[in-house]
Amino acid sequence: MGKIENLPKWAQHLIDKLERDCEYYQRKVNEMAGEVDHETDTELWTLDENIRLPNGSRIKFKLGDGSFIDAKVQDNELRLMATDGALAFVPSSSNAGKVRIVEW
Repeated sequence: MGKIENLPKWAQHLIDKLERDCEYYQRKVNEMAGEVDHETDTELWTLDENIRLPNGSRIKFKLGDGSFIDAKVQDNELRLMATDGALAFVPSSSNAGKVRIVEW
């Protein structure tokens, strides 16, 4: 990577802001990872390790059509909720499958 000081000022400021944002969010991730009572691990493509989420945390998955599926671990169960339509589980083997939203 070239020297940042050779870039235009607006690009230097943008890089500086992005670095500060990255540090801020990394601290937030580290704070969450420091929680003691966890049931949910998540793996982000931007990090090399799993993130432990506090009990009751929700993960929202945005699908290509703009709909969402919310996932939450509660009482030793994975609970799923669709924003639009009904959920359908389509098995692909005895221990794997796909979850999709279907219209009634």
